[in-house]
Order: sequence, then C-alpha cells, then structure tokens
Amino acid sequence: MPKLTDKILMIIKVCAFIITLLLMVFYDALPKRQLLLHPNPQNAYVISVDTEVGGQSKFIWIDQEDMSWDCEINQGAPYPYCGLSLLWSEDLSKTIDFSVYSHLNLELDYQGPTPYIRIFVRDDYPAIEFANPIKKAKFNNATVRAQQGKQNISLPLKDLTVSEWWINDFNVPLEDRRPSVKNAIALGIDIPYPVSLGDHKFKLAQLELVGSYFSKEFMYISIIGFWGVLLLSEMLLSYLQMKTRVREGSQRLTELAATSAKYKEQSETDKLTGILNRAGLAEIVSHLGANQLLQQYALLVIDVDHFKEVNDTYGHAEGDKILVAIASTINQCTRSYDVVARWGGEEFVVLMHCFKPNSIFPFAEKIRLKVANGSFVTGITVSIGATKLLKTSIFEDSFVLADQALYQAKSSGRNKVVVL
Repeated sequence: MPKLTDKILMIIKVCAFIITLLLMVFYDALPKRQLLLHPNPQNAYVISVDTEVGGQSKFIWIDQEDMSWDCEINQGAPYPYCGLSLLWSEDLSKTIDFSVYSHLNLELDYQGPTPYIRIFVRDDYPAIEFANPIKKAKFNNATVRAQQGKQNISLPLKDLTVSEWWINDFNVPLEDRRPSVKNAIALGIDIPYPVSLGDHKFKLAQLELVGSYFSKEFMYISIIGFWGVLLLSEMLLSYLQMKTRVREGSQRLTELAATSAKYKEQSETDKLTGILNRAGLAEIVSHLGANQLLQQYALLVIDVDHFKEVNDTYGHAEGDKILVAIASTINQCTRSYDVVARWGGEEFVVLMHCFKPNSIFPFAEKIRLKVANGSFVTGITVSIGATKLLKTSIFEDSFVLADQALYQAKSSGRNKVVVL
C-alpha cells in the first residue's frame, strides 16, 4: 500500500509540475475574459456640454446610429467642455464591475486639434446625497494621446485616477479618494483641461473590457499555496507511514521476543548454558527469513580464546562453568530482541538487531570487554567476528563471512573484534 501511495503521489507531483510550468510560460496566451460594451442596442447616452453653465460650446450628432459626433468647443465658459457618456441602461439601474478586468480597449476615429483625449469611468458613490447619480458618481479618469484618424487604444484600468475637482466639490473623505470601478454606471470620452478650441470629431467603433480570469499575482500565490499543501501532505504521509512501520516493527519484535522465549523453553535450548542451541538458532533464522527481517540484524560469532588449554589445566567441569558464565555474560550485554545461541563447543552466535552497520563494533566490543573483565580464571577472553546481514544475503554465506572475521581476530592476537 505505501508503494502504491508513493506512486500516486509522484504522478500528482509530475502532473502539478507540468501544469505549473505551462501556466507560467503560457499565461499571456490563456483565454481572456471579455465584455463588449459597444456596440450594444441597450445602451443609453448622456451628453455633457458647457451650455449647462452658460458656455458657447456645441454637441452635434454626425450619425447617432454610427456613434459619431462633433464637439465644437468655443470660448465662453470659464472651463469649456464637451463630451459623451455611455450608460448601460436608461434608468441608471445597471452597473458593471470593471474591477474583474485589466484593460479597456477602444477603437476610435478622431479628427481635431487636441493632443490628448480623456476617458473616464463614473462609479456609483452612494455616500453622497445628490439628485443626479451621474454627477455624484466617482470620476475615475485617464488621458491618452490623440492620433488623427483611426486608432486602437488599450487603457490599463490601473492607470485610472480620481479627479481633484470631484474630490473638492463633494468634500470626499481620504479613505474614499482611491479609484474604484466595481459599480461603474457610465463611461465617457471628452477633452481634458486645458481644452483646445475648435471642432473635435469622434467616431466610436468599438468599446470592450478585457482581462484574465485570474491575475498573475493570484496565480503565483495559488501555485505557492498548492505546492505548500502538497509538500506538507507528503511530509504528513511520510510521517504516518513511518509511524505505521515503527508500530509494525515493534509488533514484529514483540512477536519475535515471544517466539525466542518459546524456543528457549523447548528442546532447542542448550542444556549446559540454557540458551538456544544450533537447532534453535536455525529455527529463529528461518522465521526471520520467512518474514524478510534478517536484514535488520547483524551476525556475531564469538569464540573463547585458548579454551582447550583451560580444559587441560582446570578440567572439563571447570570449563563447563566458564561456558555457562560466558553465556550469562553475553546475555547481560544483549537486549530482549537480540538472539543468543551456543553454536557448539566454546563458540557462540549472537543475532544483534540493528539498522546501522556502525553500531556493530561498539556492541561486540562491549561483550569482549565484559568477558575480559569478568571474574573468570585468569586470561579468559573472547575473539569476535561480525558482519551485517543484508536483504540479499544468504545466512550461510554471511556466517562464512563472520567466521572469516573471527579468524582474522584470532590471527591478529585474539581478544579482538573484527567486523567485515
């Protein structure tokens, strides 16, 4: 199950990486959010001209259906003006949220003397009590350079600013002076101050809002958030898998300890020392191999140095006492989940539970020192050969390798530990 989970997680990570790469490389090529504002038969219009304040300027439709007009700006009012605003409904009940778009695209034909054209968005502002909703609406505007003839204008909505005259006329508080286009009720075109007197002919062919379905900032934040959640999930999954393995390993060790105790009580126990004999060890090795647990152990082969001389000097009865004492000493140095057996004669075998090969030598050295410092007859020591059991190891081959290590320990002066 963990392998299947890891495989699924790897597939998710690869797919997520590919999607992330594609989004970052081809973001600008993704389909855009679009809204056509003009031409639209449901639109209404509001004409603004300075005759309202005693001026002499004139607004003349050249072709209303074709959306072309002439603003003849004349001297007369202190601030002459003339312009046209587009409404989405006659009663001003309809608003459009411009904030979900990034650009306003215009296809405009202009003929006239001004170097700049002003584009403005009136956003509903209910905080002001004023009869005319157009007049009180927030005046977001931007100027663009005028070109003679047809031109395509792409205005970033982030370039809009709020006009000072609107702020001053309505005494707008500081927190409301930032641009806002979430409830746009009108969009207009006129000539910015200082105006150029004369004829200004306009023809608006198309007006369109465009923008991405999600911003680059949102995309980057989402990517970071997704990868953060994915990596945290992977870490949590790894932790849970490790916890499961530890629990299963602990359960197996408990079962192994119970099995070891069982075999110690049976006929596979060495009658002299009370530890496992060779047959008992073989049963344990078979059990570990069947459960693929041998690779969690190291093999130690322990031989009593000059034991023949001990028997010849002190007799076999004393020699047997020494073997019993050494078996007890080895048991004292091992843990409940290690396996101790008498291989035969003065030779012992320990299956040491370990995962790290560098822990073998200190473990074996502890046994060697315990024997060397024990209350035996003078000069009793042991030589130890050890090796780590691997997943691909055959126990018999590992035993040969440990025996070779023991031979090296003997050949180099005895009372030593050699790990191969």
